[in-house]
Amino acid sequence: MVPVADLKDGVSKANNMNLFDNNKAQALTPQEIDKLKEELSPDELVVRIAQSSSTFAQKTEFSQQKYLQKKRNKHVRVAQMVKPTLKNIADSR
Repeated sequence: MVPVADLKDGVSKANNMNLFDNNKAQALTPQEIDKLKEELSPDELVVRIAQSSSTFAQKTEFSQQKYLQKKRNKHVRVAQMVKPTLKNIADSR
């Protein structure tokens, strides 16, 4: 999150102008992330990924929230139980 000292009148002074998406900001490799998936809870995994990003602290609060949601969607599996009706069975094929 944006430190309170960076807020002026409740508005963050941080901006994303100098951040570039070149896939070099993440210190963890995909193999390391897969190993962490086995060891950590989903929330702890997302926090660890954010901590390993060299640009996370420089992002705006909105961008940080967006980043966290994107990582949750990518790395956290959610299963939804659905009642087996004819329509659901037909839709699954």
